[in-house]
Amino acid sequence: MNTFDNNEKQIKESLEQMPVMEDSLDKDILYQRISSELNNEIRPKKINKKFVLIPIFSTVMVLLLLVLIVPSMMNNTMYQSNSENSSADKAMDNSASNESMDGGNESSELKRQEDNASSAESESSVTMMEAEMQSHVIHSTDDNTTIIHGALADRQAKYIIPLAFEVPKTENAGKYYNQISTYLNEKTWGVSDYMFSGAVFQLDEQNSQVHVELPEDFSVTSSTQANMFIGLLTTMFAPNKINKAVFSQQVNLDPIGKVKEISLKSSNVIYKRYQLSEEKRVFLARIPVEDQSDIETALAEMKKDEESYNVYHSIPRNIDYSLRREGDLLQINFADKKMAYNNQETVTMIEAILMTAKSFDYQEVLFTNTSDETIGPYNLSEPIKVPEGVNAIKID
Repeated sequence: MNTFDNNEKQIKESLEQMPVMEDSLDKDILYQRISSELNNEIRPKKINKKFVLIPIFSTVMVLLLLVLIVPSMMNNTMYQSNSENSSADKAMDNSASNESMDGGNESSELKRQEDNASSAESESSVTMMEAEMQSHVIHSTDDNTTIIHGALADRQAKYIIPLAFEVPKTENAGKYYNQISTYLNEKTWGVSDYMFSGAVFQLDEQNSQVHVELPEDFSVTSSTQANMFIGLLTTMFAPNKINKAVFSQQVNLDPIGKVKEISLKSSNVIYKRYQLSEEKRVFLARIPVEDQSDIETALAEMKKDEESYNVYHSIPRNIDYSLRREGDLLQINFADKKMAYNNQETVTMIEAILMTAKSFDYQEVLFTNTSDETIGPYNLSEPIKVPEGVNAIKID
């Protein structure tokens, strides 16, 4: 039912509630009045005040009712209109609120997804960074593999670059020593040619010696070459507890002279980075130090560059530390945690220190006061065992 129908009904109800008007005048009296009026037609008629009052009173009552009813109806109409408008406004507000909530939820969800993506990207970046870090050492082998060692000289034949090959334990190790030249890429790496190309090695582990058959055209023409010859053989076989090289024929090692055998005895060395140029591979090279040098002096030398030989520091010059020795354990405490970050430079430093410590007969190294508990593949919360080999070369 619409507003107009409601108003009409209310008017009818109001009119029905008006007082009933009844005329109780006696018929005889009425007759006399009519007769009197007929007799007095010539006289001016008198206005019946009572007759006039009754219509006036009724009109006034109707007007009063209208005054009372119409505003009420208008108010009702306005109220309904306002209610409808209010309902519409509320609906719009609710819709806006819902949209706002939905927008807020979508915004929160989007932020959560962005945070997750950022976290995943961060984790991915860390994983990629760790994957890109180059390790120069082999720490251990399983029951089915063993390590054989090779050696090369730098491009100027000044320093030795040791190599490590992981091979099956069931095979004759001598077989792989005799194939070392096939695993090398001297020109690509920026190093000197392999000195023992064409030589044949036969291990005699029971007597801790290796038998060496050199090519017929093999010769050593200088003291530098003679020292490199002995150093290369020592680097290749001493790690496997071989302390003597026996030749099938005498070898002229100027200025030592002709020899049938030589002793292979390791000496103290430090490890620095060798890289012929930026596009070449980085190796850890063995740098001899005086026999009377201690580990503290050795580590200090590892901060120095030898650019003329393409040899560079393996411990950054701004790194400060203190040393503590406990038997075969060497402890290195960094002066500032900010000195050791999880990056390639720190990984290379750790591995160079481990190999140097091994040269000085330490079995483990503990690094303390670092920015990260884990750097590259190393857990620094516990001592790290010295590696078994350095400059790993994969055998295809």
